[in-house]
Amino acid sequence: MKCVEGRFSMEWLMTFMVLLLTISALRCPTWRPSVYVPVSDMEEEVWACPVSEPSTLPLCPLVPTGLPRYVGVKRRVNQTLLEHIASEVEPGGRWRPKHCRAQQSLVVLVPYRDRAMHLALFLQHMHPFLQSQLLDYSIYIVEQSAEHDFNRAKLFNIGFVEALKDRGDACCFVFHDV
Repeated sequence: MKCVEGRFSMEWLMTFMVLLLTISALRCPTWRPSVYVPVSDMEEEVWACPVSEPSTLPLCPLVPTGLPRYVGVKRRVNQTLLEHIASEVEPGGRWRPKHCRAQQSLVVLVPYRDRAMHLALFLQHMHPFLQSQLLDYSIYIVEQSAEHDFNRAKLFNIGFVEALKDRGDACCFVFHDV
């Protein structure tokens, strides 16, 4: 350590701060502590937020059995899979399990413009991911017109207002990107 009159030199302090910031950024890029819930604690950590529509179906489990621990990322659009997914999704992008009543209601908002392949890959991954959790969910694609600059925050706000009109019972909103 370099000392100047009993103090650390400015050069040494700057080097130390850069090193500390680099290590912190690598450990936690959002600057917040990560929240990790072990699978064994999942039942205690997941809360129900039932959909308000009446139904005689039994409740879906909060944590379905057989959820995959790892889902590989496919980098090519599978048009057949997308067509199959589209046939099972209700108009407006809503899906809910047919054999049980979901205990969570979710809305995913996605601002979009000019990235058709990215959007297709996103939908190809997100629909099976959300369906495996037996959620009542809707995905809103909020598209920016070509005549205006892309404004992600404004699209999120518009999507949120529109989703509340359709899905006022949703208790979780995910603001996503493609």
